Amino acid sequence: MKTVFIASGIKNLNYEYEHLQWLRLFFLSNGYHLSEDWINHSLNIRNNKPYFKTAPNFDYMKVATEAIQSSDKLVFLLSSPSTFTFTLLRYALYKEREAIVICKNKTMLKGLKHIKEGIVVPLTFGTYQQTMKELV
Repeated sequence: MKTVFIASGIKNLNYEYEHLQWLRLFFLSNGYHLSEDWINHSLNIRNNKPYFKTAPNFDYMKVATEAIQSSDKLVFLLSSPSTFTFTLLRYALYKEREAIVICKNKTMLKGLKHIKEGIVVPLTFGTYQQTMKELV
């Protein structure tokens, strides 16, 4: 079974949540397994807004780095700069893993040398849904 890892920062969760849900359903309906579905144990919904809740004894960084190494597809959501998400993206690039990065604009990715080498596929929030259908 194919596996996808979707990374998103908690700071941008209110904006990215809808996109995160779309990506989860998109990949599940296309025969993928979610490598780590942290939404099930780390999110609370209050007043129709998602809130992150730290799960006890859960090492997010360890789980994320293991998922980066073992997943067939990597997707990173970057609606605004996120230290956690950029760290995971840099780790994926260090491991020379191909990654799809969905961001508001591609200038957010300046300084990532692997974009020129074709390892990173940058997409924007406005058009990624149609492009994802072509990539999978």
